[in-house]
Amino acid sequence: MLSIETFLSGRLLKCLLTQVAGCVNSEVEKQRKRIYMLKKKKVDGTSKNQLQSLIRRIKQNIPSKPNLSKINPEINTLCADFQSTDGEYNEFVQLKCLVNTQRGKVIRCPIKHHRHFKSLQLKCVRRLSSILLTTKTIQLR
Repeated sequence: MLSIETFLSGRLLKCLLTQVAGCVNSEVEKQRKRIYMLKKKKVDGTSKNQLQSLIRRIKQNIPSKPNLSKINPEINTLCADFQSTDGEYNEFVQLKCLVNTQRGKVIRCPIKHHRHFKSLQLKCVRRLSSILLTTKTIQLR
């Protein structure tokens, strides 16, 4: 069990921790693959010069804490609802469960569909259940 003191709701915290765990997992997985290739090349009898370059890459890329400064939060539909409307905007995304202490508070963001979105809708392309939040936009998956 992970205990973090934050004002974020449990649902939003779950989304963020899943994203961070994915970043850490990718760092470790890259190194695991390099070590696997080194062992495989040793068994195959690869020359020492080629092995040295691979060993050098393994030593240079030791897994460390990933840089999360440029990563935007990705939340799933546990924290958002879509509401269709008739009017200037086609939909509203209602971000809920953001703050633990203010239950019932929501943020509504208007969405106006563009030509590409409408063409995907006609082709019955399914919208995924995640939303990427940036400082200026909301990207629907």
